[in-house]
Amino acid sequence: MLNENSGLAWNTDPETSHHAAESIDAGRLFLEIYQVMSEFGHEGCTAEQVKDRLPNVGLNAITPRFKQMIDLGMIQCTGETVLARSGRKQEKRRVLPAPFSEPDKKQSKIQRLESRIKNLEELLRLNGIKE
Repeated sequence: MLNENSGLAWNTDPETSHHAAESIDAGRLFLEIYQVMSEFGHEGCTAEQVKDRLPNVGLNAITPRFKQMIDLGMIQCTGETVLARSGRKQEKRRVLPAPFSEPDKKQSKIQRLESRIKNLEELLRLNGIKE
């Protein structure tokens, strides 16, 4: 079972993991990752590409969010893998539209992104990830 305070550490994890999890603003991190991934559009991106745009966030903080975001219906795997700088294959993922509203075709790209972020914040609140 995940720690109810942060949702980022398992109850069986050591105390240091819980302290680290409590220091992370999970809602902010979800939004940052989602926003960066949105910029890649339908092509999708790898964890390494997200990391490149979020230099202050480690891969070890980004990759676990992918599973959670897939479970929440926020992103999906593209089915494509690419070779990362490490020489290992990384799967590409792309964002899915927020489920709360259909995009308005007359909105600018920035307005649509702001709307998706607002909807994402609501999704995070509904799932107890952000207050």
